[in-house]
Amino acid sequence: MMSQQQETVTEVSDPILSIRNASVTYDEGKSYVLNDVSLDIQRNEIVGVVGESGSGKSMFAETILDAIPDPGLLQGEVIYRPEDGEEVNVLELSQEELRSMRWEQISMVFQGAMSSFNPTMKIEDH
Repeated sequence: MMSQQQETVTEVSDPILSIRNASVTYDEGKSYVLNDVSLDIQRNEIVGVVGESGSGKSMFAETILDAIPDPGLLQGEVIYRPEDGEEVNVLELSQEELRSMRWEQISMVFQGAMSSFNPTMKIEDH
């Protein structure tokens, strides 16, 4: 039952990243490591990926960056929407374009972050 004072909440969708039907296979498509994952990450949203060891957290993160180790095969869509530019299908970028995007637009910090960050710098500056 709704109260008379209930406010209407309008959700504004502004995804910076959209992942659609992402699957990662090995053994010529016989072995699924990631199976049909779809997710939107909103601009300014913080997302944590949690799971047991071997559950696919790192593979999911590598999917976002199109950094699946060989001989893995990634299928689906990964769309990145920079604030001041056109949307980009990450899976259609050349190796040089991927390298540039990984350094300038999207990054991943693995375990052992102390060796990745300079404690005298702000995270944004990294």
